[in-house]
Amino acid sequence: MIGDERSEVSQSLCSVFSQNNGEDPGGTAPSWSRCLILELPRPWASEIRETNHFPDLVLKTLNEEESNGNSVKLHCVAPDTEYSIQGKSRVMLFSRPEFPSHKFSEFLKEDYLLPTEMVEELVNALLSSREKLSKFANFIQDTSGVREILVCTHAKYDRCCGKFGYSAFEVLRNEYASGKNNSLRIWQASHLGGHRFAPNIIDLPQGLNWARMGHEELDILVNRNTPPSQIKTNYRGRLGLNTPFEQVVERELLVSHGWGWTDMDVAGEVVNISEDNRLAEVMIEYSGNDGAISGAYKASVTQIPGAPRVSCPSGDPDGESEQFVVDDLTKITL
Repeated sequence: MIGDERSEVSQSLCSVFSQNNGEDPGGTAPSWSRCLILELPRPWASEIRETNHFPDLVLKTLNEEESNGNSVKLHCVAPDTEYSIQGKSRVMLFSRPEFPSHKFSEFLKEDYLLPTEMVEELVNALLSSREKLSKFANFIQDTSGVREILVCTHAKYDRCCGKFGYSAFEVLRNEYASGKNNSLRIWQASHLGGHRFAPNIIDLPQGLNWARMGHEELDILVNRNTPPSQIKTNYRGRLGLNTPFEQVVERELLVSHGWGWTDMDVAGEVVNISEDNRLAEVMIEYSGNDGAISGAYKASVTQIPGAPRVSCPSGDPDGESEQFVVDDLTKITL
């Protein structure tokens, strides 16, 4: 962790307990189809949608989309002294690319900066009435070359996120994304899931989910000048894959191929699974953006007895986590 923080705090903190008990975060990343990121001033409620000043019509749009079976993940980000403008709000939507290709290397990004009073109408257009988006054309931001790194600092949800997440945010924001670095933005984000892995970090648009990163690991995350094998146990998985089985196989491929793997278009599939859902056969397909490189790997994944968990702040037992082992990783011909 950052400095010696973990050695100085109580074992009752869920993230300290998790790391001390050897819980592997592999395969625990969420899976997104669409993610709406909304700039929202603090304070935030524990459940972000219950925040007093959360826009009513945004909440209505989200509820309608989800009731119609259209999955939308929501995260809020805190305004920033460099990225934000008084009276305006940033809205971003990250989406899986549509058919014909089921493989992709990054989420499609739509970035808007517009008057705050127009946010509700924009969100409705983005999520459910896209024919109305032309009205907002003047507010589109060309940030296609910008990495957006979300760091969960949502202390109201879990104190580990506030303690360890904010320390990681400060390092990333002050040392890597201040001043003239226009290709990287670091955001304080609402709960990203998996607070026992704090600090919890999502690297967009590639959609890579990282955990428990100290100063050295954060440098590797940003600069990618050290093989990803050095931070294998900090990698929860790729958000574009649907199951833990696929995510842990993809992690092995990241380690074996190096950082160039993150630029590959990737898709995963569980081709067979046991009745008890503990043994799966997985296939990962990949191709280069130019189509010159393509192939697939298969592997067996076994779910093994989990690591114990505790809840924050009580330290009371909170069940066991899923853990996975990858065997027989083999390159195949399609």
